[in-house]
Order: sequence, then C-alpha cells, then structure tokens
Amino acid sequence: MEPITLTLRTLDGDPIATVQAQPTSTLGLVTYRTTDPGRWHLAHHSGLAIAEFTTDRMAMSTASYLGAMADWTLSAEELRSTPNLMQKVATVVFVADGVLLLNPDDNTTATN
Repeated sequence: MEPITLTLRTLDGDPIATVQAQPTSTLGLVTYRTTDPGRWHLAHHSGLAIAEFTTDRMAMSTASYLGAMADWTLSAEELRSTPNLMQKVATVVFVADGVLLLNPDDNTTATN
C-alpha cells in the first residue's frame, strides 16, 4: 500500500504535526516512524496515537489483531464510546510488548 499523509492531532482535534504513515491491513489504522529512532506508532486514521512499538512489524501485527475488535473506520469519538474497547486494546498492546499511548480507564488518547 502507498504511504499516506497523516495529521497528528490532540484530543481536541488540534493539529500537532504531519507525518508519512503506512496503512495497515486493518482499515482505519496506520503506522508511522516517530522522531525517536527505533520507535513506531500505531495510530487511528484521525491522527490519534494508540501505541508505540520498537518495530514497524510489531505495530502492523498488532493492527491485525485489533482489526477483529472494532470498525476502525469509525470516528475516534465513536470508538472511545464502545464499552470495554480501550481495555481490550490495552491488553493486546501489552501482549505485543508495546507501550500504550492511551488511557484505557477514561478512554482518552495521548497526543504524541
């Protein structure tokens, strides 16, 4: 798949930065290299980061597992309102040795 331009955003929707992102096999999820060498983020198409990994392969693999949990083409707001989804995402990220960039208890997402 061809890379896409992704605008990273805060929870309020304010733009932070623009990056080149790689679509995953799960529609609505992308990966991108961070400014920190050796770090990759898995993000929602809205620009909100979900998790950080040491390789793109780990981020892509995690996206595949998350694909069965939700329709990731929905808005971030719709996904955050899905009961227990963020807790399930947290479990998958933990098992994949990733670093969660969202708070599963209050369904909010980090901005970096």
